[in-house]
Amino acid sequence: MTAILVAEEDPRICDLLTDALEADLSATVRCERTGSLALRAIETAGFDLLIIDVDLPEISGYELARRAANRNIPALLSSGHPDAVAKLTEYEFPYLAKPYHIADLIGGAAVAITQAGKNIRRIKASFAKLEATIEGLKAAMAESERPMNGSKAILGACGCDVVGEWLSRLAP
Repeated sequence: MTAILVAEEDPRICDLLTDALEADLSATVRCERTGSLALRAIETAGFDLLIIDVDLPEISGYELARRAANRNIPALLSSGHPDAVAKLTEYEFPYLAKPYHIADLIGGAAVAITQAGKNIRRIKASFAKLEATIEGLKAAMAESERPMNGSKAILGACGCDVVGEWLSRLAP
């Protein structure tokens, strides 16, 4: 029997997905409402698929999908937030944009399960792109701080308090 973990904070959505997946895929479905509970579940039980909301508390859905892929478990991410959907699209994660039709859920789940290897490779590649972007942003921020730190050092070395001098000129 197919085992699916739904990682979703909203209990109503969990119930709806459980009913649909049990009825249409004859799956056994387990719901967890936080990223850490879902992570514990994938570490202790076998699943054929994870359906993950990206905005989970405690551990993000992206991180949960990465960890599932490292355990050879395919995943579908989901979100209804436009910024999150844009990120899922940009980085080419397998996802469903909320609200979605039950037929899209069932179809997406079936494809993810039957093409598990492809799904897992896609998640790993998408996460690698996301990490590269984050590292690039960190490097750019560090680079932009260097001139500012240099200016502070020069001002400190000359004993200049430019802001203080400027403010004193404004006082009546």
